[in-house]
Amino acid sequence: MKRTMLVVLLLAAGGGAEGQSSQELIDRILLAAPQRIRADAAVVGWNADGWRVILREGSNGIVCWDQSDEPRKRTYSSRCTSEGNLPRIEQNRAWILSGKSQAEVQAMMDEAEENGSREVSEYGSVYYSINTDDDPENTNIHTTISVPFATSDSINVASERTNAGVWIMGAGTSGAHLMIPGR
Repeated sequence: MKRTMLVVLLLAAGGGAEGQSSQELIDRILLAAPQRIRADAAVVGWNADGWRVILREGSNGIVCWDQSDEPRKRTYSSRCTSEGNLPRIEQNRAWILSGKSQAEVQAMMDEAEENGSREVSEYGSVYYSINTDDDPENTNIHTTISVPFATSDSINVASERTNAGVWIMGAGTSGAHLMIPGR
């Protein structure tokens, strides 16, 4: 029921960004955030030159953005996290939107990881995402918790996907994060 209602809200908010008012676009982006943090979250976007544009100021340390412009994203995709994670988000966007293949982008990320230039998310920060197309049954609400450089052993969580509890993905890297099942 919640999933269907969320997609109905999403589709009512206009689906794509074209032709939307600023408030409709902001409301659409904020769908990734839990209801209790939406009112005080900042919303950002990026102009054609890659410079961050503030669409709405926030006061709770959470920032949300539309990522539907990224390759391999679904019709609608937005994400929210701590404002302290913006350097990593912008580094990711620069690579992802570079026009390079997925393999080339991964190679750039791996090289930055290896040489220490990879931006690191704040330990314990949460990433909230929503991804969908026009089918309510295909809506994916996804939550992860950033635990840079953690391993399965260091934080005592499973290293493989489980439906019964969290597991770690990207263990030992700057992008290590806890996957939350059932979202």
